Amino acid sequence: MNVIPISVIIPVYNAELYLVECLDSVFKQTLLPQEVIVIDDGSKDTSLPILQNYPQTLRIFSRPNKGLAATLNEAIGYAQNEYVAFLDNDDCWNPNKLARQWVHLQQHPELDACFSLIQQFISPEVVDKAQFIVPDAPQKGVCKTAMLIRKTTFERLGQFDANLDSCDFVDWIARVTLRDFRYEVLDEVLAYRRIRPNSMSQFSAYKQTISSILMRRLQEKRLKNQ
Repeated sequence: MNVIPISVIIPVYNAELYLVECLDSVFKQTLLPQEVIVIDDGSKDTSLPILQNYPQTLRIFSRPNKGLAATLNEAIGYAQNEYVAFLDNDDCWNPNKLARQWVHLQQHPELDACFSLIQQFISPEVVDKAQFIVPDAPQKGVCKTAMLIRKTTFERLGQFDANLDSCDFVDWIARVTLRDFRYEVLDEVLAYRRIRPNSMSQFSAYKQTISSILMRRLQEKRLKNQ
């Protein structure tokens, strides 16, 4: 089986319902990653036993809860490969995800990262699907789950803000785009985002936080251009 120099990072918190499906999508890749790093961020359900009994090799770390951004930064520090991919513990990938993006970055050394289209879907166990607004068409996936990035980019542009309780990626992408972050989005669905009752993107407070972050970064951009 062909292996490519990618570290996959999966932060886990109370993900027992979806964790196996998430992990399976990693190990069904047409080109497998060199390592899969999983940090259990103080789960209170059976997530840790599921990880410990998973049949494929994982680098498992478990400790009390520190929050998502701190967990991501910690995992980046553990990563031993040139490229890093992130997968939320309830999402999954197209089998060609890593191969397509790795080849694209090999062909374009000027890029820091590569994204793809993302398809959102309502989790099958949801009974009242009408409560969610989910687009039928794929969306431009400038998000962690759809990204493959060179690890050196974090060294050059910085990591996630561990002071944030949510919207870590929104803040990060808004920040690094002010500092010559170079990327392209492949016109292909390579990642799938699960929508469920506890999905952060459905909460009004989450959307308000995003608006606040974007406004702050826009002000920074205006000051930079003065």
